[in-house]
Amino acid sequence: MTLSSTNPDLGEAVEILETDYHGDNITVAFNARYLLDYLQILEGEVVVFQVIDSLSPSLIKSIGFDNFFGVVMPMRI
Repeated sequence: MTLSSTNPDLGEAVEILETDYHGDNITVAFNARYLLDYLQILEGEVVVFQVIDSLSPSLIKSIGFDNFFGVVMPMRI
């Protein structure tokens, strides 16, 4: 998975993460602040993003902590 971030005041960043994904490529844009707020409180080491398409809400959860999950709306790009 390739994560990229662009901020006119701070610049750009790109990070490539190891994933277990099988399917077509998809591009989804999220507000980074919303993702960071949620990811900072997750427990566990493996995070699952359930993404249907670039406009549908995405489910984010941590393996082994099934009682706690987040729903994030993508941004239109």
